[in-house]
Amino acid sequence: MEKAEAEGRVVSELFESLQAEVLHLGAEVEGWLDKCREQNEEAARLREEIEQCRAFESEALRLIQEKIQKDEKIARLKAELEVSKEKTSTVVENFKNFDDCQKMIYDHGSRLYTNGWVGCRVWLKERNPSLDIYEAKWPGEEEAEEEERLAKMLVEVEAAKDKGFADEGTADEEVEAIELDAGDQ
Repeated sequence: MEKAEAEGRVVSELFESLQAEVLHLGAEVEGWLDKCREQNEEAARLREEIEQCRAFESEALRLIQEKIQKDEKIARLKAELEVSKEKTSTVVENFKNFDDCQKMIYDHGSRLYTNGWVGCRVWLKERNPSLDIYEAKWPGEEEAEEEERLAKMLVEVEAAKDKGFADEGTADEEVEAIELDAGDQ
């Protein structure tokens, strides 16, 4: 009996010891679980911060691209402005001579220069043919071009008549026809 009691006490002590060990391990497991929860919360917070950083990075890249595009546009506009300034200075330089142009027109008194603007355009184009401003039609230019063409023909006929390359009657008829044609215009 004593043996059974001694064995019972040993089993009871072992059970209490095991129970204490299980409680201790349970507390450790709870501690580990708490740490895991904390780490999961920290990981979630870090993921959120990473997403915010990505959003900021994306916005920063967009702003940088916008700035680059604006800088390129500014550079292009500056280049266009320089070209425009060069053209303007050339045109201004030519138009400073506008009085000379008008004087030339009145001095010639030719039918080639009946429209002052066209005459100046012709004069300026002869001085600087590379300016593309001269490609545009000025007011009344089409009519003046036709008149200029007819006047050139008249000048050629008169020159031929003066040099004796055309007989008198034919040259007079051509002059008359050109003058009539010009009058119809």
